[in-house]
Formats: sequence, structure tokens, C-alpha cells
Amino acid sequence: MQSAFRPAFIRLVLASLVMTLVLSAPARLRAQDVASLTGIVTDTTGAVIPDVHVKLLDTKTNTSYETTTNSVGAYTFAKVLPGPGYQLYLSRDGFASQRIANIYLGVDATHTQNAQLQVGQTTQTVEVNGSGSQVSLDTTDTAVSTTLNMSMVHELPLVTRDNPLGLLAFSLGSRSPPAETTTPLAAGVEL
Repeated sequence: MQSAFRPAFIRLVLASLVMTLVLSAPARLRAQDVASLTGIVTDTTGAVIPDVHVKLLDTKTNTSYETTTNSVGAYTFAKVLPGPGYQLYLSRDGFASQRIANIYLGVDATHTQNAQLQVGQTTQTVEVNGSGSQVSLDTTDTAVSTTLNMSMVHELPLVTRDNPLGLLAFSLGSRSPPAETTTPLAAGVEL
């Protein structure tokens, strides 16, 4: 009688092992620390510029990524390490080169950095500083998220800092629960 239950037990163990692997796969695939940078390059009239040489430089590691804009003036750098300190260089014959500094790429986010090249000689360089741009608009995803850097966390009141759920109050779109209300059930009895 014991041998009759053995194949059923083995099938149950194998089925649970397969289900565990299948259900844990998406979580492992999502946990990737990468960022993306995309944008459109136009001239001063708003017309898109194709074939612009675009170079992204990570100033921390001196790693550079290069591409050219497509026929609609768009470029994309996918699967880039997230973090601060990126510089973007744009150049094309007949236009002044442009450098955009202090670009911050958030974890699992797509940063949009559009650029506008001015007609000029190739020896001219226009420099744009992106350090004041703390807000990044992701036009490819509808998810709302907030990245808190350590200086922001250290500036929080001590009560909020020790409670990870308290950090949700600083996320976009979050709101406090409504004030507690009492509902009278009967004369003198409240819920």
C-alpha cells in the first residue's frame, strides 16, 4: 500500500518545485539595476535632426556609449548603469556641438533628455548644465515612482526616517488616509 502513494508523492514534490521556479522567475528578471536615456534632437526651428552623433559619458567610470539619431531625430541608450554624473555630447556637421552635464539616471527608469542644436560652426560648443533638473519625465511608462537619495533620507525627521512606510508620504501621488470618523450605531454607541 505504501508503494501506491509513492508516485503520487513524487509528482506532488516535482509539481511544487516547478511552480516555485516558474513563480520566482519574473521577480529575478525584474531585479535589474539598469537605466535608460532617450531624447529627440531638434534645431532652433523645432525640426528634427537625423544622423547626429550622440555620446553618453559616465564620469565616474569613464565609460562611454555612442549612437546616432535616427530619421526622426531620436536616440536611445538602453541598459546603462544608473546614477549621477553623466554627460551627453551631441555633434553634427553644420551645427554647434552641445554638451549637457550632470544628468542623473534613476534605477529602472527612462530619463528623457531632449536637445536643441544651434546652426553654427563645428568648433562652437554650447554647454548646458542639468544639475538643477531633479525632476525626470518618463514619457515611455505610466508608473509613478520616487527615488530618495541618502541626503534626502538624512534630512527627514527621526520618527519618519526609522519607518520605511513613512517614506511613502514623500512619494508622488500618495496621500494620507482620511481622518477617522465615527459612525453612530445606536443612541450613545459608536463604532
